[in-house]
Amino acid sequence: MTLRARLTAAFLAVVLGPVLLGAVFVGGAVAAVGRSRSAERLELADSTARTTIEALCVKLRSAAESAAVQSNGGRTKGVAGQLVTSDRAAGVRILDPGGETLDSSGELPEPWSVCGAADPQAHGSLESLVAWVPIRDSTGTSLGTAIAAEPLDQAFVGRLAAATGVGVTLLDDRGLSTARERQRPEIRAVTRVGGTVETPGGLYVHRLSGAHQLPLALFVEHSDPQGLYAALFGIVAVAGLLSVVAAWMLARSTTRPLVELARAADRVADGDLDARVPVRGDDELGRLATAFNRMTRETQGYVAALTASRDQLREAMRLSRTDPLTGLANYRHLEESLRWEVEKTTRYARPLAVIALDLDLFKEVNDTYGHPAGDAVLVEVSRRLEGEIRDMDRAFRQGGEEFVLLLPETDLAGAVSVAERLGSALRDSAVLVEPAGHAIKVTVSIGVAVYPEHGDTGPKVLAAADDALYAAKAAGRDTYRIARGGALS
Repeated sequence: MTLRARLTAAFLAVVLGPVLLGAVFVGGAVAAVGRSRSAERLELADSTARTTIEALCVKLRSAAESAAVQSNGGRTKGVAGQLVTSDRAAGVRILDPGGETLDSSGELPEPWSVCGAADPQAHGSLESLVAWVPIRDSTGTSLGTAIAAEPLDQAFVGRLAAATGVGVTLLDDRGLSTARERQRPEIRAVTRVGGTVETPGGLYVHRLSGAHQLPLALFVEHSDPQGLYAALFGIVAVAGLLSVVAAWMLARSTTRPLVELARAADRVADGDLDARVPVRGDDELGRLATAFNRMTRETQGYVAALTASRDQLREAMRLSRTDPLTGLANYRHLEESLRWEVEKTTRYARPLAVIALDLDLFKEVNDTYGHPAGDAVLVEVSRRLEGEIRDMDRAFRQGGEEFVLLLPETDLAGAVSVAERLGSALRDSAVLVEPAGHAIKVTVSIGVAVYPEHGDTGPKVLAAADDALYAAKAAGRDTYRIARGGALS
């Protein structure tokens, strides 16, 4: 995660955090107020529903008492119809002491919930609310019963809902809404226990309970102000967007000098000492940029001085390890190279050949043609030697007219082949010395030795090659010899 991203996240946490917390607090407060208002509405509806049902029971008792009085006077037929017609009850029935119907009119669907019954829920799924009044004569003898009823149908539920101002549904004895109200299945979660319950379906439900009351559930929709929630969401969204933009711009302005400094540091690390950082102010970052630029300038000067010193030292070391006349490595470099090649050969178990060469009768060349001609001969011999060996082979001027060749990964047979080729290269073509135009014939005596057959150290192998060289001179010059112990002759 970049520094800019971390700063942006930190700014957002500082700026947007309080906004989100405030929105959550306001939303929670609004929800709590909504729940409180819903509970208050249901409590008021509970009182209204009880009063309405009680008034209905009073009306039904009055109708039943009227039917009982008229039946006690000996008049039975037509009483029920008269009471229903006058809208004193939806249904009236007059029974004799044996329960047989003497007169009936209107609707009296069963089962009934009896006004004043101690446990009306025991009647199961109720269809009517009724009032019972016994019919007795002057002596107290039972003459039957008068019943006035009001159907618990959709019209009843609608009237009760209009009176209470909330939703109303009837429940059966299992706490389920009746078939007429099954369109709101979440009300089924209401139990026999009274009180207010918040359902998952978005309702506040109040169970109406108590003696001589119907098993009713009163419910209201959540009264949370959706418009306020939408406004809160919009405010939070706009605040969040503005916070993101502001945080990004602030983080960018803060990290831009650091990004430039990091890029310049990477360029310096890659070797570009011309890298500079723009100085954008006099604050801490500006002072850091100034210090960085001063450091790179001074470092650039130091590097230039060191480079010059290094070049001078390298030139001096090259001169100390190189023969100034021929350009070949000198004897000092020969000692180091021979040690390295012996170590490498020992480590990887590969052969190493050493060839020692000496120009034949070179003193006569100097005496006859002069030292400048002799130097020209040495330079040409060096050129021919380097032309006959591989890139991995090394040629050295050991001193005077003596030369040494190191041939890595070359066995005795390969070294002998090189010796024969070198002898031919010098013998078959005279050296032309300008400007005098002298053609000087040059031959060479060669000694061949191989590590570790002819010596278990570098100096011993070189000494063995020198001994073979003197043997070649003793054999008449212009030839080669192998160090003692070699398989070839």
